[in-house]
Amino acid sequence: MIRFQFRVSSPAQDRAGLVKRIADLGEVAVEPLFPGEADGELAALYTARFAELDLGDRVIETLRRSPLVEFVEGDVVRGLNG
Repeated sequence: MIRFQFRVSSPAQDRAGLVKRIADLGEVAVEPLFPGEADGELAALYTARFAELDLGDRVIETLRRSPLVEFVEGDVVRGLNG
């Protein structure tokens, strides 16, 4: 899973276009992290879920190249030491 945030100033139509472009890369589900949120900062947060790891690399690259996106982060792998 990838989390990303659109710039608050990015137009809704442009956001929808980028979401479609990401979904068209393959089996990627793109959803708002807080659906229906009125706060602009929270409404700009999204997740992208996919099954294939190589697809994740393409999604990250697409998002990082977009001027509409503020930040992109992948899942953090956590483990216990002991």
